[in-house]
Amino acid sequence: MAAYDWSDLAKSVLPGMQTAFMGGYKAMEDKWGLIAQRVSSNQASETYPWVADHGGASEWKGEREPGAGAENYLTVTNLDYEVSWKVMRDALRYEKYGQMQMQANGRGRVMGNYINELVLTLIASAASTATYNGDGATYVAAADHSEGNSGTQTNLGATALSDASLTAARVAMMKLKDARGKPIGIVGDTLVVPPDLEKTALTLVQSERIVGYADNDTNVHRGAYRVIVNPFMTDTNDWALLCTTGHVKPLIWQEVQAPSPVEILRDDLKINKQVFYGSDMTGRASFTDWRYIYYASVT
Repeated sequence: MAAYDWSDLAKSVLPGMQTAFMGGYKAMEDKWGLIAQRVSSNQASETYPWVADHGGASEWKGEREPGAGAENYLTVTNLDYEVSWKVMRDALRYEKYGQMQMQANGRGRVMGNYINELVLTLIASAASTATYNGDGATYVAAADHSEGNSGTQTNLGATALSDASLTAARVAMMKLKDARGKPIGIVGDTLVVPPDLEKTALTLVQSERIVGYADNDTNVHRGAYRVIVNPFMTDTNDWALLCTTGHVKPLIWQEVQAPSPVEILRDDLKINKQVFYGSDMTGRASFTDWRYIYYASVT
């Protein structure tokens, strides 16, 4: 019997692994893509001068008036991420192609889910993450936002999730103004909660009637919100309301490179009977306009 060419065997499974890996990766985009917008990048960092520029239409008298947010900007610096795994020599010898593809698919899901983690972790830290340059506040979720003629504005709450607090958050977002001092009309549509508040959130947005009210009023929240459970919200009482239908979503996934084709990282088949495969990507998750998130830090 001829000796195995282990290197050739390791290479021969790459196409199947790549297909399986990307299938797993793309399956996870349906999650983070609900609240984060993919944008392309072709350099180490990107600056967005338009992120808070809501502009505005007006009657044309004399010179045109450009958007009022030109002095504000957001800079996002890219980072590298990787995933790797090993395959034992016997899997190649006995042609365990299905098992190897399942392993690759799982690693693809891990890579895609890592973007979920990056996005959801940001939401959980909205009250401690720096906002864009030009905003009067320090953090994304704060009570002292101010720019241009907006006056002091807040997107930070402190009340436990309830019918009343959800209504108050929705109203507060609708009243937020741009740098010209005009209401933007932002409408919250996505409720983000820790696992501990999932039942509360679903009850609020799915019940036909308002729970706890003696007159059993119709629940106006029903069907108005999507609920996302965020396991990275470690404070079991915090919650957030997002608007995902604006000129930009509340977060972005800035992408230089989607996961690279699966490749052999190290061929160790002849010494330790194993070969290492992997993929990497470059990008960064970031908040955009603070107005698209209302965060309740409940103590």
